[in-house]
Amino acid sequence: RRDPPPTCWRSSGSGEGRRHSPISNHISDLTGLAAAGPRWNASCCDSIVVRFTVTFAAVGNESWRLLEALRPFTAATHPGHGCLAWALTVSSDAGHSSCLRYSEDWSSEVELRTRVRSDRFPRLLAVMEAALIRPRIEFELPTGLRGLEYVEELRQGP
Repeated sequence: RRDPPPTCWRSSGSGEGRRHSPISNHISDLTGLAAAGPRWNASCCDSIVVRFTVTFAAVGNESWRLLEALRPFTAATHPGHGCLAWALTVSSDAGHSSCLRYSEDWSSEVELRTRVRSDRFPRLLAVMEAALIRPRIEFELPTGLRGLEYVEELRQGP
């Protein structure tokens, strides 16, 4: 049995998700996949893009279950109102393990905070809790990298 090729869904500007497959045998960095525009590693930034990324490690058929669980979350995410782009990438290796990465780029930390405090964000948290292997969530902010404690701080704060 052959594993499916890595797949990338991405959206920027139009709000329409597009499927791209295959992209490579292994994807280790999402930089530049989601949309053109300012990045952390850009040489000139008029504005700083903030990003959150959730990385899931999956074994066997769990990757398909995670993709199905993430589908409603990605369908509800459209660039606009501060969201610059989103991306969902899937890569697998010969050992039948997969890596799924979901990321969103935001124009400001204020907009990202609104997203994390939204009624829809707990859906992503539920997908994370249901994963067989604990996923990693990272927030790239002007003040540095943050993890799950950032979510807890925002959702429990005023």
